[in-house]
Amino acid sequence: MIKYPFYFPADYDFECLKEEIKANIEDYKSCSLSGRNLTVLINHDIYSQSTFDDINAVIASYDVNQKNLEIAINKKCNEITEYRERVIYSDFTYDNDIFQGDRESQESLEHTIEANNTNERLRVADPSIDAFSIEWIIKNNTKKIIYNTDIDAITLLLMNKNNECKINAFWHKAIVFSLTDIDDIENYDFSAGWPA
Repeated sequence: MIKYPFYFPADYDFECLKEEIKANIEDYKSCSLSGRNLTVLINHDIYSQSTFDDINAVIASYDVNQKNLEIAINKKCNEITEYRERVIYSDFTYDNDIFQGDRESQESLEHTIEANNTNERLRVADPSIDAFSIEWIIKNNTKKIIYNTDIDAITLLLMNKNNECKINAFWHKAIVFSLTDIDDIENYDFSAGWPA
């Protein structure tokens, strides 16, 4: 199996090398030799090296470039993950009010759901028990009473928002992983597609 960097035997024959590259590289497009410089187009990427290059120097250079590429990809993916978390735990609108959506508020909603379910079971046995309600702080720093039907609707709204964020982050990361140029990775704009 041939992969970049290409190894040139001392007595290489360009036509044989070209055929071997063509037969072994899936996305091979073209290959040319200019003087002692071999250029190969694979998919949309151009690979070029001199046949005079010391193979160890070429491999070392390639390894450094690959390492830098991996660092850039990991950095950009971490930025996407951090942005995803900021969107997930941002304020949200429900019933024309803007609610605080910080992590603490959303995590306390899980306990609220359990209490609401317990309350509903108790109300089946004793209808005189008041319907479950909680107070939630809205954006203008006032409290709003939320009843059990609202709790279900808010839970669904937050679950959908969370899911949309994770899907959008997945697609942005897939694009980042497909990029092969460090500048393209560092300049990649992942601001599109997030829920409001």
